[in-house]
Parts: sequence; structure tokens; C-alpha cells
Amino acid sequence: MRSHPRTSPSCVRPKTTRSLSNWLEARFPGARIVPELDALPALSVEREALWARLNAAAFVSEGEKRRLAGLSASKTREGRVDD
Repeated sequence: MRSHPRTSPSCVRPKTTRSLSNWLEARFPGARIVPELDALPALSVEREALWARLNAAAFVSEGEKRRLAGLSASKTREGRVDD
């Protein structure tokens, strides 16, 4: 079963998180919600599909793949940021 693009988890998460954070911020200054998406087993299929697409793109560097996946760039052994 395929979900509708407007209600897919990747579409709903930012809106829900933003709404909850705005509600909390009004009552508790400085409070915000930041989901740890990698800890949600229900999203593993989405993550696996994303990494499969990124790994298939041989022309994209490892640093770019990490950024496209929403991760920070990794550092090389020499301490430089991998682009």
C-alpha cells in the first residue's frame, strides 16, 4: 500500500513537529521538539530506500550523500570535513 504524498510520514513530520514546538514555545520559552527519526522503526523502510538511492548515485561524494540524508558531513582521518 502506498501512502498519499501529502500524508506520507516525511511530509507530516515537519508540520507536526513545528506545530508542537510552537505550542510549547508559547508556554515554555526555549522549548522545542526535535525528533530522533533514526530511532523510529516505522521509518526504516523510508530510510533504507533513501540510502539505496543515494548509494546508487556514484557521482555524489560521501559528504554530499550524508548532507542529502540530513546528516552532518563526516571528518576524514586528517580532520578535514568530507565533501
